[in-house]
Amino acid sequence: MYGLSAENFRSLVVGDQSVSGLQNRLQAGTSAYQPGGAHSGGSTSSASTPRSRADAQHVQPPNLNTAQSGAGVTSPPPTTTPLSPNSASAAAAAPPPPGSGGAATAAGVLSPISAAAVAKLEKEAADEPPIAFDDLIVKRMLGKGSFGTVKLVVHKTTGKTYALKAVWKRQIVETGQQGHVMSEKKVMTQLKHPFCTRLYATYKDQHRLYFLLEVSLGGELFTVLRARQAFDEPTARFYAATVVLAFEYMHSKDIIYRDLKPENLMMDEAGFLKVTDFGFAKSIPDGRTYTLCGTPDYLAPEIVSGKGHGKGVDWWTLGIFMFEMLASYPPFYDEDPMKTYQKIIAGKIAFPPHFGYVTFRFDSTDSHHCAEYRFVFLCFVCCVVV
Repeated sequence: MYGLSAENFRSLVVGDQSVSGLQNRLQAGTSAYQPGGAHSGGSTSSASTPRSRADAQHVQPPNLNTAQSGAGVTSPPPTTTPLSPNSASAAAAAPPPPGSGGAATAAGVLSPISAAAVAKLEKEAADEPPIAFDDLIVKRMLGKGSFGTVKLVVHKTTGKTYALKAVWKRQIVETGQQGHVMSEKKVMTQLKHPFCTRLYATYKDQHRLYFLLEVSLGGELFTVLRARQAFDEPTARFYAATVVLAFEYMHSKDIIYRDLKPENLMMDEAGFLKVTDFGFAKSIPDGRTYTLCGTPDYLAPEIVSGKGHGKGVDWWTLGIFMFEMLASYPPFYDEDPMKTYQKIIAGKIAFPPHFGYVTFRFDSTDSHHCAEYRFVFLCFVCCVVV
């Protein structure tokens, strides 16, 4: 009702300088532009997640369970079998199903520059030969988490580098994450965008599942943000713009992400962000779902209240993300997660002094007004950013 199209919002958030940088990135695939002096390389990817996530299996606001340290994974065995009859490469080569929102069907909802970049990546994916597991050579460990490891691997013929994520089947079954893992694979095979981490292939052996991913050697945005405490406005505006384009693309395919946070944004060698960790992403062709999942600080009110949610929750998380980049903490933070949920429902935001002395309140309890309060919240933060 407010006329907030993706194009208008993109213009509001990005600004001319960042738009130019993003267009160069989307057209050429690489760029020397490094916003705010962000690290362009040298650090490694990490499989850790400092903040806990709400489990989709729960129907009430969950307890915050800290991640358990997992055992290391030895070098991959010499032979494996595909995770499913159709590998990720075969899925990428196949034409998208009706309504899936490929570059052709998404042309009406994506910006022209994004649509062109997506079409280019989809064509490249269709022309790529399958990647055999035996052709991958492990170079070093990139990160270790509760479910497994991420290793840097190189293709022995082409010399191209990838990130090989290995997860323990036992851990997945014991924690009931089978649905999340398969959903992540299903979603990632559909995504071909410069700001979404690419899935090239999947494999399995007796004990582990493997995801062959696009590597991002710049490390997590979370690490950079904590080192700098907070970003200046041009840097925050630039990073927000990349997330806007990624969400615009995912939403054109009726996919919601639901887990935006600095820990899930990786930086490539040029300093551009890539959305990663699609365990909570979900296809919602009907436009609505009722599972409770996400990071507590980033949960939208309709998720907390269990009234059902749609694509609007991603724009809510974008507002939280922008606030955290500028303030160094999320707006509803509390050591007690139940108090965090209460603050989210109340919708009272206290802005720090350098934002201007503002306290803003809106009605966040009625899911029928999701579009209204999402617009107001985002525009309010955007005014501060721009």
